[in-house]
Amino acid sequence: PVKAAAFCLLINAALNFLLMWPFKIAGIALASSIAALINFVLLLVAMNRRLGGIMNGLRSFAFRVVFSAFVCGLAIKWLWFVSFGNDVLRLIVVSLAGIGLYAGLCFYLEVDQARRAWKWIVEQKKQRF
Repeated sequence: PVKAAAFCLLINAALNFLLMWPFKIAGIALASSIAALINFVLLLVAMNRRLGGIMNGLRSFAFRVVFSAFVCGLAIKWLWFVSFGNDVLRLIVVSLAGIGLYAGLCFYLEVDQARRAWKWIVEQKKQRF
């Protein structure tokens, strides 16, 4: 982990220098994001080697979550333009619709964490009443 962090620190510094001029402050943010992504991938690969096989269901899980997020993002963008009212009301309605759509898609696509969260919510409701 220390070697990966040091490597990503060098990548971050180099990308900061390269991207700062054309993109200004957004270049610095982009450089940090790219370095963090590289750090994540390096650590994931290292952990997979040490623990052996943690990435078995990761591709399927990542696809389902990214697909849900993509569909949710498209729906939110569309809802923002077709909804009416003042901006605060529109923000509340679109946000709640987006949360519901994302949760519903994750549940439908059998993302285990979404099912566990739903089970926990139902249990909490039963305990209150």
